[in-house]
Amino acid sequence: MLAHKNHETGREQSVRDHATVVARLCREYGAKIGASNTAELIGYYHDMGKCKEHFQRYIEKNALSDDGNTWHSQIGAQFMLKSFDTPKPLEQRTARIIALAIRSHHGGLIDCITTEGEDEFHKKIFPETDVGYEECAANFPRECPDIHACDNFKYAAAEIERLMTRIIELSKKRNAEEISFYIGLLERYLLSALLDADRYDTYCFEQEIQSEPDKKRDWKVLIDRLELHLSGLKKDSEINMLRSEISEQCKDFAGNRQGVFRLMVPTGGGKTLSSLRFALHHAEEHHMEHIYYIIPYTTIIDQNCKEIRDILKQDDMILEHHSSLVSDEERHKLLTERWNSPIIMTTMVQFLNTLFEGGTRANRRMHNLAKSVIIFDEIQSIPPRCIDMFNSAVNFLSGICGSTIVLCTATQPEFAEAKYPIVMGEPIDIVKNCKEIFQKLKRTQIIDTRTEAGYDADGLANFVFDKDPKNALIIMNTKKAAENVFTALKKLNIELSKEKQYEVFYLSTYLCQAHRMEVIKGLFEKLEDKRVICVSTQLIEAGINISFSCVVRSAAGLDSIAQAAGRCNRHGNDPCGPVYIIKSSDENLTRLRDIEIGQRMGSLVLDEIRNEPGAFDNDPLSPKAIERYFTYYYNEFRQNDEMSYPVKKEEVKLYDLLAVNRKGYTGYKERNKKYPPSLILNQAFHKAGGLFKAIDSVTVSVIVPHGKGAEIIGKLMGNTPLKDRLHQLKLASQYSVNLFEQDNQKLKNELILLPLTGGYALPSGFYSEEHGVVFERQPESVWNYMQ
Repeated sequence: MLAHKNHETGREQSVRDHATVVARLCREYGAKIGASNTAELIGYYHDMGKCKEHFQRYIEKNALSDDGNTWHSQIGAQFMLKSFDTPKPLEQRTARIIALAIRSHHGGLIDCITTEGEDEFHKKIFPETDVGYEECAANFPRECPDIHACDNFKYAAAEIERLMTRIIELSKKRNAEEISFYIGLLERYLLSALLDADRYDTYCFEQEIQSEPDKKRDWKVLIDRLELHLSGLKKDSEINMLRSEISEQCKDFAGNRQGVFRLMVPTGGGKTLSSLRFALHHAEEHHMEHIYYIIPYTTIIDQNCKEIRDILKQDDMILEHHSSLVSDEERHKLLTERWNSPIIMTTMVQFLNTLFEGGTRANRRMHNLAKSVIIFDEIQSIPPRCIDMFNSAVNFLSGICGSTIVLCTATQPEFAEAKYPIVMGEPIDIVKNCKEIFQKLKRTQIIDTRTEAGYDADGLANFVFDKDPKNALIIMNTKKAAENVFTALKKLNIELSKEKQYEVFYLSTYLCQAHRMEVIKGLFEKLEDKRVICVSTQLIEAGINISFSCVVRSAAGLDSIAQAAGRCNRHGNDPCGPVYIIKSSDENLTRLRDIEIGQRMGSLVLDEIRNEPGAFDNDPLSPKAIERYFTYYYNEFRQNDEMSYPVKKEEVKLYDLLAVNRKGYTGYKERNKKYPPSLILNQAFHKAGGLFKAIDSVTVSVIVPHGKGAEIIGKLMGNTPLKDRLHQLKLASQYSVNLFEQDNQKLKNELILLPLTGGYALPSGFYSEEHGVVFERQPESVWNYMQ
């Protein structure tokens, strides 16, 4: 009987051949967490439902049908429950864990109990429609006689028992909700193993290639190249000597056992290469399979990835995966779906999607996070609503999956007091003498110049001109405030004498990514010997390796102020660079709650420092000040129970839906006058996956006519073949701007609806080479993209 058929070539793959390969791959993936037999059973029985006449006719005819006769994911799940779902708790748990993974391999994890209290687990596995179980149960053993389900199930049950013990031990407080959350992640891991094995073998069949085992990681080659590069770095200044010391400590720490560790390095302290040095040596020491570099924003990835590629000189071992990267290559698509490259550089959004997004595409990658070194850069950037889920996921990856986690930042938030704290390793810190290093690497002075009234745009422009810096960076909290300051600077700049005038640059997310990179490149060139002022939103704080002699920062959280300070006197060229904190009278933070809370809590600490500077070592960025700030900041969210991803309109928290599912549990009891049937699987996986958004904002992506953007819009509006149209849409990510709802409303009558794609484009009259997206048409509007 057939599992797949290529109707163009006539090639066929039997259920037996497919099941054998998928089971072998699943066993390999499951072994990483001690679940080889469990995963193998899932792989072997996942397509049992194809062993029936109706499905075979469907494959032969390549015709779609939805009458129940072609459904197949229910059959293997039914077999597990009918064969092994006994009153014995361990057998019941094991059978249901296996059945759920098999049933969910098309469409993603289903709800076990819905939030309304329905038993979706049994409803989805045993639908009212006849799915041909008896026929499949008779045919499958003849097609696939090589596996002995009873023996394998016995071994699988023993694995589940051991995993349950480890999960309970991982929850230090023996918290039922936390334990259930870990069990949910275990289920997602097992489904990930099946998804990757199934999709990969199907891909190999379609491409007429043999499945390739993952290559043995030759970390030694990469280590040698990194060490060669580091040996050539100059140690001719105190900063360079401190960077070398940090790097050496990271290398020495690599011999420690796996766990969760903290890497606190001041901005400009060489964190990227130091953390990579730790990761490579640690991976070599403990035979790790992957190194992940998780970065908060796409603006950092290009810079860091280029630096690492240039040093390691092994492009095929490094995968760059984020939303802004464009590639038509089939191999790149496969790699980003699997994450099986040795080194993966990706974003926090992609990481969180892998663990919590609904469907199958992101879930497929999860098993490759096991036995890995995972470096989180700028850990303080995690959205507060995701903290409980993130903390528990980190514990699962470390405690169950055997991965080592490195939490990097210059301003480490305190997660120990969270509802579900991260279980840190011993010792916690990779770099020992953090306080001393921070003091030695101090290259800036934070100067609090806030006033009660604050500065409007003209006032702030004059404030900067009065300081007469060689160059300056001004960072505002909103695009509108930044644009106002930019306009004021341009206006007042021409009143200065010629030798005092500046070249003024502007950066915000109203500029598409390609445009922003051009501006940043121009900045680097001009900073060498020109008088330059750059006005930006906080996007420039995200790890961009650029340095100004003076920084002005609109009042914000102390972590943001620290990031801003990292763009000042970065290489210690001056004895001490000034970082001025100002209050803006132009900013409206009503729609930016996280920033508003950060600003409010940061201002509280700054006020305390004004009153008692000695208590904070006379430094707003001292460890004492940062600790006080994060205590205030997270308490604001903790008091309102906002760190477990609440969804107010649904009256649920995602952490709970992925754990005990109280709403569904209560609903089931009220509906049925008894407790739910499962001992451990009550989660509303499907509901939670649909509600999860790594970025909690509703935006519309609009292609803008900057550079090649105009050409892309023209092709998308013309009679372009579908294949080329899809290629143009991929290219468009570099020339697109994400507009929030309020911006979208201002332009709703101007946006061009692109035929067939359903996307939007912006007329050239609404895109400025200085400001990016503008909301009033410019006189030189050019509408005809077809020329």
